Amino acid sequence: MKKSISALLAIVLLLCSVCTLASFNQDLIGNAKQALTLMSYGEYKKALKKLDLKGKTRAKDLAAFVEEELFDILSASVQSDVAAAFLKDEVWYVAVPVEPPSYDSVQTFVLRSKDGARFDTFKKMDWYEVESMMDLSSQIIWQDAYEDGRLYAVPDAR
Repeated sequence: MKKSISALLAIVLLLCSVCTLASFNQDLIGNAKQALTLMSYGEYKKALKKLDLKGKTRAKDLAAFVEEELFDILSASVQSDVAAAFLKDEVWYVAVPVEPPSYDSVQTFVLRSKDGARFDTFKKMDWYEVESMMDLSSQIIWQDAYEDGRLYAVPDAR
């Protein structure tokens, strides 16, 4: 009896996680990456259109955010490969590091989506802060997870 209840509980939990994942629009990851690239070119109106934020964010407000908070995109070559979406406390976050996240303080563009369908706000975080949030998240969707390029020798068991 305990085994069947445990199995049923495991199935219910699995179904709940699939339902939550289904409620996340994975296009948001690509939109965030494209918006970051547009912002690096100073195309703030196009970036806002790509983000489709709830509420009224003006291009000049986004430009001020970049100049004050996310200023590395003005001088660095913006990466467009690595991004992650994660669910924490029933809220989705999409994180796009400005550069490959090879060190803790890489500036990261983080967007929030309470409904998993549309962004409602954004902020800058350092990569280590994003990793801390992901450690506490219940789901993570990686788009091209970062690999630091190190080679590891694995001895042959023969």
